[in-house]
Amino acid sequence: MANTVNFDPGIGELAVDFNNYVNDVYSKILNLYSPQQKRARFKLYEDKIYSYMQNNIGFYKGCLLWAYYIKNSNKTSPKEIEGNVFYNMPEEQQNDYDYTVQVNFMDNYFDSFERDSAYYGGKKVLIPSEWKAILALYTEFLELNVKALELGSKQL
Repeated sequence: MANTVNFDPGIGELAVDFNNYVNDVYSKILNLYSPQQKRARFKLYEDKIYSYMQNNIGFYKGCLLWAYYIKNSNKTSPKEIEGNVFYNMPEEQQNDYDYTVQVNFMDNYFDSFERDSAYYGGKKVLIPSEWKAILALYTEFLELNVKALELGSKQL
């Protein structure tokens, strides 16, 4: 039996750079002059934005489930975690990296999306309450991961 476990079981490529995508969409919307054009442009992107939020929430939930699995399936014989890209970052880069920027951006964007869907899209869209709970848990997971890195731990 191997003494290592993968940090990412293969779901890492599912995550979307949500922050940059939304900023790009809104820069296009804000460059338009008429409210009708802004509404039309938002409607073009609304489903994709929601889909990207849903996708990233799925990714975050997958990360949490994977962490739970590897933690609990290796209690008697801890394994070294392989492939944590942050562990191999130079210390200076680790200190400057904000691990929660994407999660915080999405969490803060939920209210804007609901408001903009009503204003631009003319429909009421409610973000599922469990999404916020998943983001809160994922933020805690990220903080624990950073602490483990600071302690130099490569094990569960």
